[in-house]
Amino acid sequence: MTAGFSVGADVYYKRVTDALDDGQFGQAVVLEQFNYARGFSRGAEFKLNYYEGGVRAYANVSHEVTMAKDVNSNQYLIGDPAELAYQATRYTPTSDAQTITASTGASYRWRDMLASVDGIYGSGLRAGFANLEHTPQYTQWNAAIARNFDPWHDDGKPLSLRLSAINLFDRIYLLRSGTGIGEFAPQYGPRRGVFVELTQQF
Repeated sequence: MTAGFSVGADVYYKRVTDALDDGQFGQAVVLEQFNYARGFSRGAEFKLNYYEGGVRAYANVSHEVTMAKDVNSNQYLIGDPAELAYQATRYTPTSDAQTITASTGASYRWRDMLASVDGIYGSGLRAGFANLEHTPQYTQWNAAIARNFDPWHDDGKPLSLRLSAINLFDRIYLLRSGTGIGEFAPQYGPRRGVFVELTQQF
């Protein structure tokens, strides 16, 4: 450990009965709930933080496995009898179980200016019969620059102007394929967007 630098790690394990899950079944954008008789979740996260003067930086990565078996409420929602029978005797991944997730970012403040960049990575959410497949891995990078102004004569409540670019490289990536349990329609990450924000503190 050195000044301005920290390292952390977390490990967890959980077993549950009557595990609650939800999903979108059918065209209505309303989530329906159902239960698995048994389930478990285990994982680990590793994180780094650095700060020195006007520089701030972070990075973290996590590995997670969440699985469940035997749907024991609202079985009619599953729809496919073969899928329901398969899950009755085998642990299968839950819909939102993404094995690897990571993020990183850095910012630099110089006087009244602040510049930042951050990125995310995902190994892909579950898809396919009984959630046994997953969507492709994806990354997204964002950037921003901001400046504080003091139009009110040093009252300690600055006016901030911020320019942000979301999905800076305009990568098209699939979050959900519309297959798997409780996944009715495909969903994609956001396309490139540029936003201007004006904020006044009170």
